[in-house]
Amino acid sequence: MLADMQDAEAAKVPLSAIVCAVGAQRGVFEPTDLAERTGMGSHALLKEKPKVAPPPLYKVMLLNDDYTPMEFVVGILQALFNRSHSEAVSIMLCIHKKGVGICGLYPYDIAETKAAQVVGIARKNEHPLQCVLEKDEEQH
Repeated sequence: MLADMQDAEAAKVPLSAIVCAVGAQRGVFEPTDLAERTGMGSHALLKEKPKVAPPPLYKVMLLNDDYTPMEFVVGILQALFNRSHSEAVSIMLCIHKKGVGICGLYPYDIAETKAAQVVGIARKNEHPLQCVLEKDEEQH
């Protein structure tokens, strides 16, 4: 009778729980343990990870205006976009000559945050500097 009760109790516990408990006692759990114990091949347990496409990138761009000092723009590029002084000057001159310059490419959330930071700092310093986002169409 006791043996019947033990068999009934054992039937209630899923095999995976037993294998996990055994693995925990050993200090290691390997997926192959379950495959070996159940007679199932490892292909039944290990699924391929789904391929996830990288997030779309957005260009963070500064627009030229007649009031924001060039030194301020260089400072913004260095502080918020981690540009060297020479890179920042080059981008600033592009903004000055062409009317727009790309500061960097980022996923949308980061790009949006960077743009908000630029505008916030510019407004605190009473500059009309504008920052816009544009989806990068050159991605593969």
